Amino acid sequence: MSSPVPEPLSDEDARILALEDGPVRGHTCKVVLIGGPRTAAAIRERVAGRLAREPRLGVRLEEGERPAWVPDPQLDVERQVRDGGAVAAAGLGGAVAALMAQRLPRDRPLWALDVVAV
Repeated sequence: MSSPVPEPLSDEDARILALEDGPVRGHTCKVVLIGGPRTAAAIRERVAGRLAREPRLGVRLEEGERPAWVPDPQLDVERQVRDGGAVAAAGLGGAVAALMAQRLPRDRPLWALDVVAV
């Protein structure tokens, strides 16, 4: 069985990753307010059931001389869908700012879903 061929980074991907320096992050943020109680565990279950339909969510960055997207054999929904706890006194804006200040770990797919209670 052959291993999948790495997919070279697009010019746009390379530019976004090159932005990251010091406190600057190259990722984006979306905030979705969902009515009613939702838990990270319940959302993980829904995401896990859909990952096979979205193969791009299962690739990670392989850094080196020629960076590329490669399948992540260690893909773990527990690490991707994180329980952010309750929003503290800083409010939702403060919680989002704290999350956006974090660099996405390079040893896994470059996406995360943080579940916070407001």
